[in-house]
Amino acid sequence: MSLKRRILITGAGSGIGLETALKLSRMGHEVIAGIRNPQKFEKYWKSVGENSAVPFQISKFDVTSPREVKNQIGKLLKQGPIHTLINNAGYGLYGCFEELPDSDFKKQFDTNLFGILNVSRALLPSMRNLENAQIINISSILGRIVLPTGSAYCSSKWAVSGFSRSLRYELEPLGVQVCTVEPGLIRTHFKDNMQVPSQNLQGPYGPFNRMIASEIKEYGAFSTPANRAGEKLAKLVQRKRLPSNYRIGLDAKLVYAATRILPESVLDFAVRIGTKQQFKKASQTTN
Repeated sequence: MSLKRRILITGAGSGIGLETALKLSRMGHEVIAGIRNPQKFEKYWKSVGENSAVPFQISKFDVTSPREVKNQIGKLLKQGPIHTLINNAGYGLYGCFEELPDSDFKKQFDTNLFGILNVSRALLPSMRNLENAQIINISSILGRIVLPTGSAYCSSKWAVSGFSRSLRYELEPLGVQVCTVEPGLIRTHFKDNMQVPSQNLQGPYGPFNRMIASEIKEYGAFSTPANRAGEKLAKLVQRKRLPSNYRIGLDAKLVYAATRILPESVLDFAVRIGTKQQFKKASQTTN
């Protein structure tokens, strides 16, 4: 799709969102970066040695606030139509369910799921009047499989994937395309921003909490650089027809292939065995 598009990307202050905003801007598209804290972003932009002006428009809003989203979207639409929405804002909350407060669980869904609902709902009335409008929702490969300590994050991403697939069928007759993107592990500040509320390393879930603590800063061999993920997303926007689902990263593709080839019982067995081995190893670890 070679025509210049006006594109809104939420959560564009860092990571995949920022890299995608940069790539699309360089392609000649008009990009609006939805950033919750523009001042923090400006400091970051200067700190990484970027002396040039930010190549995209910045819009300050918090996706978890329906009123703020509606007001900011209204202002943006007065400047022109938005052809593509990339719902990227999100973060990871990890910990064993019994130790996660309801308030933390709710915040996870407020950002990862309801943030998407808020922005999509505010934009849809205008997008239905356009030709070839696009909504791209960033889910995760963990919207297909689950991991221990991921009850909050995984369930939020399963909800994003389910919502996106249903929305795709509702909007296709109206000329709006919807695509669910399922990245694997991307080398960004995502892990730096992960929330791990429980510091209890000695209780019944202590081994799981030690597992999180030991792995929170690690990236696997199959993880994808953020700039590469941004290139993939930018190219996705260029397509005339969006696929229903799109995976980024070799790890995501391997996991998806496994879910298509292997029986669910085999996948369940593999995760259970791996979890037991990690739990046993972490149980032998002392502080």
